[in-house]
Parts: sequence; C-alpha cells; structure tokens
Amino acid sequence: MEKKVKYILISAIGATCFTALIIFNYAIVSELDISSDSSFNDGISGNPDRLKSVHNITVRVDFAGVKSNGEVANFSLYNYKTSAFYATEKAFDIEYNGGPESEAFIYKIDGVENNINKANHYWIYYVNGKYAGIGTSDFNLVDGDEIEWKYEDRSG
Repeated sequence: MEKKVKYILISAIGATCFTALIIFNYAIVSELDISSDSSFNDGISGNPDRLKSVHNITVRVDFAGVKSNGEVANFSLYNYKTSAFYATEKAFDIEYNGGPESEAFIYKIDGVENNINKANHYWIYYVNGKYAGIGTSDFNLVDGDEIEWKYEDRSG
C-alpha cells in the first residue's frame, strides 16, 4: 500500500512539473517579439519567420497611367498579420482569390484589374526594389520594408 502511494505521489509531482514546463514555455514564447533584424530579409524570399509586428511599412502602387499612382507610408502591422498581403490590404482596396493566409492572388487594386483596364497588364509586386517572386501571403515583412505594385505589360 505504501509503495502504491509513493508511485502515485511521484506521478503527480512529475505531471505537475511537466504541466508547469508547458505553461511556462507557452507564456514565454507567446510574449516574445522576434527581433526584426533586416538581415533575415534578402529582398527576394522575405523573412522566413512571420513576425508578431512590423513597423515603418510603405506600399506604393504604379497604375501605369490608368489613374494616379498611390502611396501609403509609415504604418504598422500587428498580430502576426505581417505579410505583404496584409500590408497591401491595409493600404489599398484589393480583390483577391484564395485566402489571406495561403496563396492569395491579388487581381485588383483600387478598381484596376488584371488584363481588364489595359490589355496584357497584370499586377506584379516588388519588395525593396526587387521582384518578390513568391505570393504575397508568403512574403513575411520586416521593419522598414517597401512594397511596390506595378501594373506591368506582360505581353512578351
């Protein structure tokens, strides 16, 4: 009987320690805001980790003469919604296919749509002056990033 109580007591202490470790780990990790070291962002593939918040973001849109160009500068994004998609959505009125967390395809910005307002013109985006090369949902921003959308002729 005494042996059984000993095992129950040891099991309870072990379970309590394990639970405390899990809770402590969750509390610490969820409160961390990973440093926004710009060395993560090579300008082509974006930051491999989505940050909790990013600041001093700029989004520019070149409408290729269809309408006046636009810019929204020096704004912040929060709650891990720090991809190029969320920055564009915050700065301009957009329409897209897919979901904002994966494979969103932006086809209209402020009423200017792919291949509609100008034949063979499509929305292409650049970050810090370089072609992004991946979907906006997958390009994770860091502080100071500048996104530029261009309504480009892709006829060949």
